Amino acid sequence: QFISYKDTRKELIKNIPNIKKMKYTNYRNHLITAYYLLKSPVRLCNLQHMIYIEPDTKLLKNVTNKQKNYITSINGVWYVHYNNFKTSSKMGEISLKIESPELVDLLEHYITKFNIKPNQQLLYNNLSFKPSNICSITIGYAITKTIKKLMNIENVTLNTLRHAKITEFQNEVHTIEEKKQLAKEMNQQYKLNMLDYYVKV
Repeated sequence: QFISYKDTRKELIKNIPNIKKMKYTNYRNHLITAYYLLKSPVRLCNLQHMIYIEPDTKLLKNVTNKQKNYITSINGVWYVHYNNFKTSSKMGEISLKIESPELVDLLEHYITKFNIKPNQQLLYNNLSFKPSNICSITIGYAITKTIKKLMNIENVTLNTLRHAKITEFQNEVHTIEEKKQLAKEMNQQYKLNMLDYYVKV
């Protein structure tokens, strides 16, 4: 099933004013989807076990509990640190800066609007905010449901978005470093091919 990653991204950004008016579960679902549309789409499990650290308190690489993933802002810049960064073959550790101002806007509004407590999990199953493991099934369902609302297309999964992102990226001209960076952010291993060498020359 075809879906345009760019068009879906634009539709989400256009709907940000409406998203900000939503109640908790709906907002959370759109925030989850934004996380995969407004930055390179990682795997479902990378958003699990995400802990929100109070801003300007500590560098994420210094957090001692390596069983969780962490998100915070330092001097107004948002970072995410994955201790359980799933690739096709193993789990790893990586830190990434969140570049999208729209995603930062949604994150900060979410934290303020729903009074998300620091040093606890970022996403919850419901408004009771009881500690619970939000599973990959819930995250995947949030994406499918939100894309249906945004684009009126059924059964879109994270894999659909990842394939759409890669396809559109490959149809554009990029440097080798840009290709390596996308591969890194999407948990893939990039291998040079003859076309890369040709373009480089």
